[in-house]
Amino acid sequence: MKLFVNFITLLRLPCISAVVILNLFWNPVEYPAIFISTLVLIALCGITDYLDGYLARRFSVESNFGAHADPLLDKLFFTGIFPVLVFLAALNCDTFHALLLVLTTVVFSFRDQLVSFFRMIGDRQGISPRASMWGKLRTATAFPGIILIYSYLGFPHEYGSFFVPRGFIIAVEMYLITVTLVTFFLYLVQYFPALRREME
Repeated sequence: MKLFVNFITLLRLPCISAVVILNLFWNPVEYPAIFISTLVLIALCGITDYLDGYLARRFSVESNFGAHADPLLDKLFFTGIFPVLVFLAALNCDTFHALLLVLTTVVFSFRDQLVSFFRMIGDRQGISPRASMWGKLRTATAFPGIILIYSYLGFPHEYGSFFVPRGFIIAVEMYLITVTLVTFFLYLVQYFPALRREME
């Protein structure tokens, strides 16, 4: 069972790679098959992100590999998908949206790298805080949020106009930025004593 759970975790890697390759070489607005395939792959990433953790806890097969691989693959997912969204916004000549997505990309990347640094310092001192409600909320809402954003940017012309208004999509992006910043500051507060000791 442990191997199966780790396989589910690693399944995200080819899914992420496929999303990036498909959308950089074929515009989903013009190719509905690319649009649908990408939605399926993003959804699969979200499902496996939930399923591996659930199965590991349910059958008591947690492993150090899974504990490190799961957040790493989350980082790889965000690192891969946000540039794709920026690219699609630029193709649509939506400068404001592209800039907002660039900001989202930077916030996600900075937060993830700094949290990894905090955890490294914490491990040196035997500190391992439990995941906060905000962190779980960020992970649980990021995947459906990204599906909405991608659907808005890549919706094929032959299907008509996407049914969710632009203002709502921008609100989703602002929410993702906000919840990511909140989780960063919560981690900073948790790890600050360890950081201070390292600097003394």
